[in-house]
Amino acid sequence: MLIRAGKFLLIGILVTGIHLAISIFLVHFFHSLPWANAIAFMIAFFISYLLQSKVTFGNAYSLDKLSKYALAAIIAFTASQAVVYLCLYLSFSTRLAILLSALTPPGISFFLNYFFVFRVNKF
Repeated sequence: MLIRAGKFLLIGILVTGIHLAISIFLVHFFHSLPWANAIAFMIAFFISYLLQSKVTFGNAYSLDKLSKYALAAIIAFTASQAVVYLCLYLSFSTRLAILLSALTPPGISFFLNYFFVFRVNKF
C-alpha cells in the first residue's frame, strides 16, 4: 500500500499542479471560480485516470474502472466545489480558494481508488 500511496502522491502532485494552472489561467480570463474549478477538475480527471491506472495500480484501461473512477471523482469534485463555495462565502482570496479546492480531492481520491476502484481481491 505504501508504494502505491507514494506513486499516487507523485501523480497527484502533478495533476494538482495541472488543476491549479488551469484554474488560475481560466480565472485570469474572467471565468467564475466555480466554472474554472469545474473545467480544471475535468481535465485533471482524465489525466489522472490515465496515469493512476497504469503507473500506480498497473491496470489496463476499462469502462468498468473508468466508471468507478468517475464515481470517486464525482465525490471528490463535490467536496472540492463545496470548498470553493465555502471560500467564496467566507470571502477568502481567489488564489487561496483555488489552492484549497485543488488540495481537497487527493486524499479522498486515494482511499476511494485504493479500496473501491482498483481494489485487489485477496481471498
